[in-house]
Amino acid sequence: MDVIAFREAWRALRGTSLPLEPDSWLLHIPNGHPLQQDISAETLCRWIQQEIQESETLFVLRTRSLVAEWLPEKPACAYQELLEIQQDNIRGCVWKTMADPIAIQQQLLGNSQLETIAMAHQAVLQSPHLPLKLQELRIPKPWGYEGWYTGVEQRGVTSFIDEQGSTELPYALNLFPESLLAHQEPPLILLKTLNPVPEIILGDLYLELHQEKWEVYIVTAIDETAWPDGVGQVRAGLHPELLKTYQQQHGDDWWSAYRKDFSRAIQNYETLRRKLDERLDQERSQRGYGLNQALSPEEMQELLSTIPEHLQQEETKLRLAAEAYVGSCPVRVGDVVSFPTWQMHSLQHGVRVIEFQTPHYERMIVMFGQKVLTQDHWNTEEALAGMKPEVYQPPQPELIWQQDGVRCERVVDFPDFDAFRLFVPVGQRIKLEGKGNYQLLIGVEGYGQLLVGGESCGTVRHEEGWMIPAVTDDCWLESRGTGDLICLQAIPKSS
Repeated sequence: MDVIAFREAWRALRGTSLPLEPDSWLLHIPNGHPLQQDISAETLCRWIQQEIQESETLFVLRTRSLVAEWLPEKPACAYQELLEIQQDNIRGCVWKTMADPIAIQQQLLGNSQLETIAMAHQAVLQSPHLPLKLQELRIPKPWGYEGWYTGVEQRGVTSFIDEQGSTELPYALNLFPESLLAHQEPPLILLKTLNPVPEIILGDLYLELHQEKWEVYIVTAIDETAWPDGVGQVRAGLHPELLKTYQQQHGDDWWSAYRKDFSRAIQNYETLRRKLDERLDQERSQRGYGLNQALSPEEMQELLSTIPEHLQQEETKLRLAAEAYVGSCPVRVGDVVSFPTWQMHSLQHGVRVIEFQTPHYERMIVMFGQKVLTQDHWNTEEALAGMKPEVYQPPQPELIWQQDGVRCERVVDFPDFDAFRLFVPVGQRIKLEGKGNYQLLIGVEGYGQLLVGGESCGTVRHEEGWMIPAVTDDCWLESRGTGDLICLQAIPKSS
């Protein structure tokens, strides 16, 4: 349907609207009508804004469908959308249950406020140009947990949240996609926190690399029980001293020899690792745990205590022999480490980070010091065949600009997105500009206020995340705490 066809159908459609208060109506677009599925909310709102009077408010209810691409079956999921349309403003909310139009009318009678419906359905109230707060979703892992902010997959779907309720990202992003995303397509840049437990081995992440995924970590906390001097570790790249030894002994063929010996050391460890995991699976079954259930550190320590001492000593010996081929990068709070494709890495126990990454769900596991719960094999040979044969060097942040103590640094320049670190002294503010793209923002230290058009629209504290729509203009972040405000910002690159 185009705008001409809409105008021809509008009079008959308007005649079916349900009265609410003076100058406000509820219009239900029935199933099968061309305006039900084929027209975006933003286009529909623009057309209706040309047909209503300045004093009028029209609520539009319609049922829509979304393909759940994150589920194996990719089912079509029905949901409802309610738009509040005035000549100079539009808002909306969505929910996954089916409400009768008469029930919506009754809720709006005497109180024609979109907030009423959003609260009744515990849904986020959305304006196309206002930032949306991200709700953390905690995903248990064998080494601790991940705090997801934008992840959408079978294991979990993240949501936006406000005073009225929460709405899962795929549905919320489908309400005003032009305003929120502009020319970008979901999924969003992945924003998460990694929170490994402080216990050695239990809190060490997979030694892994990626074929497509690019990642950047910003260290937010070092557990002093694990690292008393405040200096943690991230394993990455090849061991520099061992690399020199192989170069001296094998010349130009050093990498072939290094890789062969590294692979043999991992194979030796994996053979024992499998035997230990089989014993631990028996203990899991006897205790009523699922074989692939993520357990707490205390539960895992209890299981590990059943392993005979001689096997524990053999495990340590073989694991350290394999790990000797891997380099180590010291990190402190505030440090940045990034990993392009084919870069081997492993975050270590007790080092908490905020992570931005490209939305690819793949990894190659080189080795792991405990049972892998998400797959039944390691990818050692394939990973070693493609990995970068180099010593890891952390990135150096690039100063973009600074003025009056306010500073913007680019921490990574990846093919798909840029990530920036923002420093805002108390009482100062910084303009948040996405240059036509959406922005993701998360607090690291301090306390800030988000302002759009001079109006407050939310706070930014430690690990509080926000999405700023692509169309948002005149958006500022103001430092209002007792200490300087530090935030991270990620912006996708134009396709």
